[in-house]
Amino acid sequence: MVFDRLDAGVLNLPVMSFPSWRLSKAVEAAGRRFLAAALLGSAALQVPGFAELTSPQPGQVVSGLVTLSGTADHPAFNRYELSFGYVEDTTDTWFFIGEPVDTRVIDGRLALWDTSTITDGDYSLRLRVWLQDGRSLEAVVSGIRVRNYSTDPVIPTAVPPEAGRPLPTPTVPGAQPGVEAPPQPPPTEPAAPSPFWMGAAVSLTLLAGVAAYAVVAPPARAYLSYLRMRQLHRRLDRSRARSRRR
Repeated sequence: MVFDRLDAGVLNLPVMSFPSWRLSKAVEAAGRRFLAAALLGSAALQVPGFAELTSPQPGQVVSGLVTLSGTADHPAFNRYELSFGYVEDTTDTWFFIGEPVDTRVIDGRLALWDTSTITDGDYSLRLRVWLQDGRSLEAVVSGIRVRNYSTDPVIPTAVPPEAGRPLPTPTVPGAQPGVEAPPQPPPTEPAAPSPFWMGAAVSLTLLAGVAAYAVVAPPARAYLSYLRMRQLHRRLDRSRARSRRR
C-alpha cells in the first residue's frame, strides 16, 4: 500500500493502512511522487521506493549477461546511472555500466551487465538516481559473486548428532566394561621361501616337461608320418586318374 511503504519515522507522519484498497503500481508510484513533491527539500528524499535494486540479490552467483532490475523514480527525477565496484576495494572506486538513462523505471529492467569482460570475484552494484536540483538517491547491493571461469569449492558440512543422543564409543570385541583389553601383538609378515626349495621346484617342473615330451613325441611323429603318406597317396591317385582320362 502507499502509506504502508512510507517511513513514518523519517516523515514524522502516522502510518495508515487501508487493506480494502487494491492500488496498482502506477497509482502507488503516483502517490509517492505526490507526497514527496509536497515535502520536497526535506527528509522526503529518504522515502523508500525511489531508488531500489531488486535483482540480483546479495550473495547471488551470476555469469554472462545479467539483467539488473529495480526502480528509479522520483517527482524531481532527472536521470539514473548504474556502476559496479570490488567488494574489498577501500578506495570507493566505481565503474559505470553503460550510459546514464533519463527514463523512469518502476519495478522493471534497469540495464544489462556483461560480466564476461571482468574477472571472477565478488562485486558490489550501485544505483544512483539524480534529481533536478543536483541531489541523488543511492542503493547498493554487495556480495554479487561473478563466476564465469571458476566455481566455488564445495565444503562438506558435518552432520551434527541428534540432540540428547550420545556419540557411540569404539569398543573391542569381547572386552568387559571397566577391564582394559590386553595388548594385541603386532602383525607378523609371512616368511620368505628358501632359495633351496625354489630351485628344487624349478628343477621338478623342467623334469616333468621333459618326461611329458618323451611320452608324447613318438606317437605324434608317427601320426605326422601317417598324414604325409596319406597325402602322397592321394596325389598319386589323382595323377593316375588324369592320365586315364587323357
